[in-house]
Amino acid sequence: MGWEEVTIGFDSRVPYVEVPGKWDRERRDSFLLRPEAIPLSVDEAVWPRRQSRLGAEVSEVLTPAYSSLEDALQRTPSDEVVIAITQWRGPGEPEVPAGPTWPMVPDPGWRRLGWDVVDGVFPSGLSNCMYAAEIVLDWRSWAERLNEHHLFDELPDAFAFRDATNRRVPEHAPFAVMGLYEVRGPR
Repeated sequence: MGWEEVTIGFDSRVPYVEVPGKWDRERRDSFLLRPEAIPLSVDEAVWPRRQSRLGAEVSEVLTPAYSSLEDALQRTPSDEVVIAITQWRGPGEPEVPAGPTWPMVPDPGWRRLGWDVVDGVFPSGLSNCMYAAEIVLDWRSWAERLNEHHLFDELPDAFAFRDATNRRVPEHAPFAVMGLYEVRGPR
């Protein structure tokens, strides 16, 4: 089996303009390598839904809300962002438990926001695993590789960060590289 990017599900999130209000200075300094970024993530604790599922059953929180794009587009209010979540799968990669989705591969018309490094779909090893004060400056060397959404643009960087995060946060390892795409912005 070779490498492939597969769609694992679809979700809805608050518009980008609402995200900064969820992040005070202390949270930014503790969890972000680029504190000035507007962090977006597969992880709902980083980029929230309007209707949070964080208090729900663990199995609900650890999977995207929709398995079909059609359902996501029909059920998501027009003032929210519809996202697609993908995973790069290949030999030795952890497989995120998500059922069949439609479409099964990313559409070229979707806007890629970047690559996240996540344990399942929660938590993000990039923006939801606290950086201890004694190591944060060393880890901030990764900041130059992150885009304005605190995600990686380059896949090799995301895999290198994933490997380093598996060592830094072993209690959540293995982490996976997941793509985040905007399918429909708020109207």
